[in-house]
Amino acid sequence: MMSSSRAEAFLGLPDWARRITAQVEISFHESLSGTWQPEGGGGGAPVTLELTSAAQSAQTLLDSGDMRASGTLQLQGLVRTAEVVGERHVFWDSGRIDLRLRFTADDGRPYRLVGGWSPARFPGAEREPFRLRLETGDGEAAGDAVLYAAEPPTASASR
Repeated sequence: MMSSSRAEAFLGLPDWARRITAQVEISFHESLSGTWQPEGGGGGAPVTLELTSAAQSAQTLLDSGDMRASGTLQLQGLVRTAEVVGERHVFWDSGRIDLRLRFTADDGRPYRLVGGWSPARFPGAEREPFRLRLETGDGEAAGDAVLYAAEPPTASASR
């Protein structure tokens, strides 16, 4: 069996499965929330990111790790609600996820959120947050954000 990506080889996909993965779009939604602080300090303010990531096909995702991303952002003190667009990249060898998102603040100025998530460094570690740097449209540092994925809903134990 010949494989066209490391992730695919790891999964051991046979030829027939590779043909199917080339035809299936991959898309998922995630809710992230946490705090951010402007460059130079200040107290942490709430930030919420609702993000949908999609790849043209499962094969594209396996081969390149690239996805397009879009959603909404609430960044207290900078933007009430803004649309974000950009890219998500999965590094299959390390498990790292990088985000590069663009948005416009309430004052009309462009900004970027750049950074990502890495798997826990050792077993039993707390869940790792997304760590993002806030940059102006010119690339100057404007702040930092730490966001966590929302906990999945749990089934109610009472009946």
